[in-house]
Amino acid sequence: MKIAIIDSGVEKKYRNNESIIGGCTFKYVNNNIVFIKDKYIDENGHGTNTFQILQHYGGEKNTYYIVKILDKNNETSIEILIQALKHLMQSDIDIIHLSLAIVEENFPGMMELKKICNNISKKNKLLICAQKNKTNIPSYPAAYESVIGVNSIYTNSHDDIWYNSFQTIQCYANAVAKLVEGLNGKYVFFGGTSKSAAVVTGMVSKSMEIEKNYDVQDILYRLAVRHKWDIDSDVDSSKEFRNYNYERSIRQKYSSEVYSLVKRVLCEVLNKEAQIDCFKPLPEQNIFLDGETCYIFLKALEKEFSVEIDLTNIFYTSVYSFNSIIDLFLER
Repeated sequence: MKIAIIDSGVEKKYRNNESIIGGCTFKYVNNNIVFIKDKYIDENGHGTNTFQILQHYGGEKNTYYIVKILDKNNETSIEILIQALKHLMQSDIDIIHLSLAIVEENFPGMMELKKICNNISKKNKLLICAQKNKTNIPSYPAAYESVIGVNSIYTNSHDDIWYNSFQTIQCYANAVAKLVEGLNGKYVFFGGTSKSAAVVTGMVSKSMEIEKNYDVQDILYRLAVRHKWDIDSDVDSSKEFRNYNYERSIRQKYSSEVYSLVKRVLCEVLNKEAQIDCFKPLPEQNIFLDGETCYIFLKALEKEFSVEIDLTNIFYTSVYSFNSIIDLFLER
């Protein structure tokens, strides 16, 4: 599948990645929108993070065309977005992936945006777009009928998708932040609806590659673990998710020596003598590991346990508690 990523570009080190088949930039120069071929270097990291989620969940044969429209402040204009979509409408792209949200339905240019999305859909190109974070109020283009909109849920399976074609926002997908290598080789946790949408695009594209005579609605229905939900109670509540991870935290699974080892390494990485409870979730002790600290911590533990772990499968819940951390090394 050929996937266009409309975002902030990708880190320069990925320019030679064999899965990237090209790209471009749309931006304002002297109040005019200009098209710049073969230039799409990321300045804020969002596009780079998105690309890695797509690669993780998508098929190995997927190729990517990078369209940079977001600047270093993660900002663009509706006019630039429309020009980017018009450019892709004439291409042989199969899927257009977006992480952009406009909340005001009557914002200037929205009629043209809706029209171009409809025209792209008529050309059998799939549009998948993230809903705005932290709201159930529909945002655009995610809420258009011609677009598969994706909102976020927090579940205990990292590839959970909910799908209902009759909903305005048709999909919900797991938004638990995943560890990715961001700009300049610095690791970050990437989550929210942008991550959720990339999960959907990746998984759908993988199925489309296998099923040549595919039906997207059928693929989504089969990928989904749930098809009915209540927005107010089911989507907004993460009680089950919190309880599951809390229960995993409070019981002793391993020897006292193992907990002491992990506690010592954590204190060394945080560079402080901390009063840490091994049977209480780290966030409840005001210990929040950012991506780079998490990477350093896990690499240090690899040496202690003489075990190499798969860093492409690390999520925020992986380092939520001592038990979840130790599970990475001993529960194999």
